[in-house]
Amino acid sequence: MKKIILSLFILMASTLTSKAQKIEILKDKDSFSLIDNSGKTPVTSQYPDLYRCSYSPGYVIAEKEIPSLVNLITGNIIELAETTEYLKINSDTSFLDDKDYIRFQSKKKIGLLKFPEKIILQAEYDEIIPQADNRSFFIVKKGKNYQMYNPITSKFSKPFQIAKSTNLNLDNGLCYLPEKEAFFVMADGNPTVMKTDGTQYTLDKSYNHGVDLNEEGLSMIPCMQNGKYGFIDAFANIVIPFKYEEIKAFDNIYIVKLNGKYGLIDQSTNEIIPCVFDKLVFDKEAFMIGTKEGKTVVFNEGGYLSDQLMIIIENNKYGFATEDQKIKIACDYDAALNFNTSCAAVKKDGKWGFILPTGYKLIDFQFQDAKSFEYFGLAPVKLNKKWGFIDYYGKFVFDPTYDSIQNIEEHTYHLFKDGVIYTLNTDKKITFFSVLTQKENFTDLRDGKSYQSVKIGNQTWMAQNLNFKTDESYYYENKAENGINHGLLYTWKAALTACPAGWHLPTDGDWQILEKTLGMPEEELNSTDYNRGSKQATMLKLGGSSGLDIIMSGFRHGYDNNFYKLDDVCIIWSSTPTNEGFAYTRSFFPNSDIVNRDANTYVKYALPVRCIRD
Repeated sequence: MKKIILSLFILMASTLTSKAQKIEILKDKDSFSLIDNSGKTPVTSQYPDLYRCSYSPGYVIAEKEIPSLVNLITGNIIELAETTEYLKINSDTSFLDDKDYIRFQSKKKIGLLKFPEKIILQAEYDEIIPQADNRSFFIVKKGKNYQMYNPITSKFSKPFQIAKSTNLNLDNGLCYLPEKEAFFVMADGNPTVMKTDGTQYTLDKSYNHGVDLNEEGLSMIPCMQNGKYGFIDAFANIVIPFKYEEIKAFDNIYIVKLNGKYGLIDQSTNEIIPCVFDKLVFDKEAFMIGTKEGKTVVFNEGGYLSDQLMIIIENNKYGFATEDQKIKIACDYDAALNFNTSCAAVKKDGKWGFILPTGYKLIDFQFQDAKSFEYFGLAPVKLNKKWGFIDYYGKFVFDPTYDSIQNIEEHTYHLFKDGVIYTLNTDKKITFFSVLTQKENFTDLRDGKSYQSVKIGNQTWMAQNLNFKTDESYYYENKAENGINHGLLYTWKAALTACPAGWHLPTDGDWQILEKTLGMPEEELNSTDYNRGSKQATMLKLGGSSGLDIIMSGFRHGYDNNFYKLDDVCIIWSSTPTNEGFAYTRSFFPNSDIVNRDANTYVKYALPVRCIRD
């Protein structure tokens, strides 16, 4: 059969002229052969397919039962452990480059090389299992032991074994979830969650048959690290730090031991019984029994006292008794609230504190006022005339900075500070709710015009656009009647001095304080992307809850001096410059919830002005 030189390699001739090519490729009708230049017998048998490596023309992939990597210049042939499909071969070209890792084999053992021939791991492994499309790490096996290997750092994890588990998403025998970067494995004979950075979390023996890391809503998995217990979620993120000496699980509730004392937490990480009991055990009838200082307390399924004590008053002093009027806690208190989540707020010598059903003092008497603990583990208390929230240890979770609080519905509070209303509920996060707008009128003594102002948090802003005529200020389309609703448009130079005495053009920082007061996340304040904020723009625009009443006043162009976008956009100056000839502005649009922060507004533009009180 007549043989011809493979035509696709003609294109490579110019790249190889500087270095002699030892191996040539001949093609007949159905296969390829590799021969040396002397025309001797083929170096290998015939191959049904050959693929050139487009980024390294001196190499080809020769495919038969087992593919091989062939160096056409040196004649070196490496037997691969990869499939051509995994090597991303398409048509006549293999798109391999020096960022790719390839498994090779020798004497039935597998190694790893970085394309083209840099050996990363010698061929001494039973398996090398690639994980993730970009091959950011591999699983290597010797005997019964596996290790995770990172070819970039050349680091290995601790040895582990494949977990024999069911109902898991298995990849080559491993419960690997690329988006979670976590495995379920056996390490030192213990069920373990291992992250791709080598971090290991040891699970309880009850997980010997597996943990489904794909389970929806799996938010708390008890585990151990460095001799302490904590909780991770299904993404192997730490939910509760490793601080407990013991954890015992009962359905979705956990008895935990901290500093030698026992308490109870639920799936939402709420500490529904504080870690103050010498003993805490489940009971078939009473749900749970706690022991402290030799005294017994009985709880129901919510972590509340099963036999609620009731307030009793004797000689204007408060105590607690059973339903048959048998006094359990002496009437020694000036005031008291009912027991809630295993403790009660009581007042003594003019200060409030908290006690347990045994009468034991849980938190010192130190507060000017107090309310009961919520089931999510926080109680409102007043200190130095301000309200905050403490945990069962008397530690402030939210500092006492709020002027007042209001319990608006079960387990939900409104917190009031500087005219802003915040919300706190079972997620134990304080979020912006709304502002209490306080509008008033003031008069610009320079021309006698009257404006409305609004107090938002600690700031007072003009609630209307400035309408004081200066140099480089313009009515929209030069029509004075447009100033009645929209005020004047000012260049940046004019805006810097346009505000009346006692007021100033807001800085970029002033705008950020306003945005933060209205609930914009801290991480978005410095952003200049067009996805900044959520409902803040709605609150700031005309009719919004802030009372600032931003209107779409258009602008005068800084280059062609024409007017644009009345009723379609509002761009407002700040006094903060950026690059020479540019300054920060805020932009608002009729049907958008974002507040755009632009760092590149040309100072020759003419824009509306809102002043802020000094």
